[in-house]
Amino acid sequence: MNSSLPTVTPVTTIPNYGQSIFLAILVLIMMFFSSALIFLFLGLFSTQTPETLALDPTTLAITLFFSVLASYSFLIGLTRNYFKQHFLPRISSSFPSALFAISLGISFALLVLWLQQIIPPQTELNLTIANALTSDGFGKWLVIIVAILFAPVFEEYLFRGLIFDSLFKQWGIWVATLGSSILFTSFHLFEYHQYWLAWFSVFCLAIILAFVRHKSDSMLNPILLHAIYNTTLIIMGSD
Repeated sequence: MNSSLPTVTPVTTIPNYGQSIFLAILVLIMMFFSSALIFLFLGLFSTQTPETLALDPTTLAITLFFSVLASYSFLIGLTRNYFKQHFLPRISSSFPSALFAISLGISFALLVLWLQQIIPPQTELNLTIANALTSDGFGKWLVIIVAILFAPVFEEYLFRGLIFDSLFKQWGIWVATLGSSILFTSFHLFEYHQYWLAWFSVFCLAIILAFVRHKSDSMLNPILLHAIYNTTLIIMGSD
């Protein structure tokens, strides 16, 4: 009597595209509910009315910081195998590649700032990040941490990591680049929907980030590019 052991198929840690899109939606939901909870918590210790509290720059800064941290920490917890097996091993780069990514981030940020001077928004923009940056001391530093650390690391993990890899595995580089870039832009439309140049710049940035991610096979390079892009906008774009 012949017997054979059953074949065990290895379980991949890269989610399929449906799962990755669901995770992106889940992050949005988590950010919304965590922001609401943080805002309600801060309201318990504030003498301001809900209307003035919602516009307070320091409140915005604290809410932004902890909602982003909580939402993406939850995401990494859900995808810890991918984080350990696919993301962390790619946090490396050669010096020329890293320098190229940094130079590209600065150059693209300066180009965007120049275009914004030529084609300014038709109406005054009310941006969460810009408002939160007007807070004093503690709040301002929280926003800076979000912009130059949290956003580059967490958003690259989601969009050029989970989503890019899932689309690339299914359909290849062009769908992975376009799909991850459209989703990345969609995440920012709430802030920039009134100003077409801003969201188009975000879309172009996403294309560049996907290109750097694929060509270098590194997650560190798009993180560096994203971080220096945000840093340049904060430094050069502040009045």
